[in-house]
Amino acid sequence: MKRIIVGVDSSDDANRALHWALDNAGEGDTIVAAHAWQIYSIGDPATPPYDPADFEVDARRRLEELVAEAAGRGAVVEIELAVHHGDPAKTLVELSKTADLVVVGSRGFGGFRDLLLGSVSTKVVQHSVCPVVVVPGHGREGRSTPGM
Repeated sequence: MKRIIVGVDSSDDANRALHWALDNAGEGDTIVAAHAWQIYSIGDPATPPYDPADFEVDARRRLEELVAEAAGRGAVVEIELAVHHGDPAKTLVELSKTADLVVVGSRGFGGFRDLLLGSVSTKVVQHSVCPVVVVPGHGREGRSTPGM
């Protein structure tokens, strides 16, 4: 039985990562759908401060919707939800300490820049304490690098 952490943020690439994890999980595995959020305030100081609890409720509700949409794929697995207020990359790296695998999406930009990973996936690959799968974005599946 494996514990698989999946970074989920409502993007198409993150949804592909969640689907990949569900499709490749074995019976009895646990998938942790993890979402981390940060808010940077540059607004009027007279504006009331945001309430992190409000954002957490919304984030959890959206994560529940995404997982429900993706459920029913692959083996029978337990799915846990993890919502954190903080840096997404740091959160996934911290969760990797109790995981067998971390799965994240990649955000390519097309052309030459398509070779680059997104900032979160790059940090997770560099600092995770367990193996990481970076699921390619739409249109990049099956591409090979010349000479490989």
